[in-house]
Amino acid sequence: PSPAPATLPVPLTPDPQPPASPALGFPATLLFSAGYQKDAQVYKCASCSRVECQLPLDCPVEDIWKNEGERTALTCRVPFQTPPDVQYSWKFVKDLRTRDLSLFRDLHPGASSSIVLRPTRGSHRGTYACQLAQDDDVLARNYFYLNVTASSQGAETELQDMFRAILQSPVGRRAEGRLPGLSELLAEPDSLHRRNVVLLMVGLALSALLGTLLLGGVCRWAMGQP
Repeated sequence: PSPAPATLPVPLTPDPQPPASPALGFPATLLFSAGYQKDAQVYKCASCSRVECQLPLDCPVEDIWKNEGERTALTCRVPFQTPPDVQYSWKFVKDLRTRDLSLFRDLHPGASSSIVLRPTRGSHRGTYACQLAQDDDVLARNYFYLNVTASSQGAETELQDMFRAILQSPVGRRAEGRLPGLSELLAEPDSLHRRNVVLLMVGLALSALLGTLLLGGVCRWAMGQP
């Protein structure tokens, strides 16, 4: 005959109990997926033990290499099935490669298993930690160290951001739309540069020439009057 599943009820006594203890005779089950002749044995439940998961709680730090301006996507992945109500939380520490959670700051608590950085910038360099939890139980933690390679495009982007920040500041808004005065130009650190001195001298000479012509015209007009 073909093998069939077999179920053997066995009494379970985890620890020595007094004779009147209700734990004696607590039912347990030994289940075989299929019955074979080699399984025809006498089975005795002698003891029970708890088996711990051999997977570490904290995964090793994974290196991610990106250039400035590129798109970066980080995703939590674990080599086991997770419950449907698992919760994700992200943390970040800048410029450090570490798994010390006391150095991290919270990023995105919630149900998202991924974060996307677009575009990637130099300020994104550091370690990202993703924690998977169910209620109060932590299932695993992933760590990613993002290495960001500087590029000319990234430098231009940072300069543009700095320029926008200056224009959006109160001083920038007041200065926008008007030309600086002579006193402001002379107060700048590079105001006495050779080119600036030449331009200043040319401007003064043109102003003196214009004043002389204007004064000569006034004198001729005055002398021509009867």
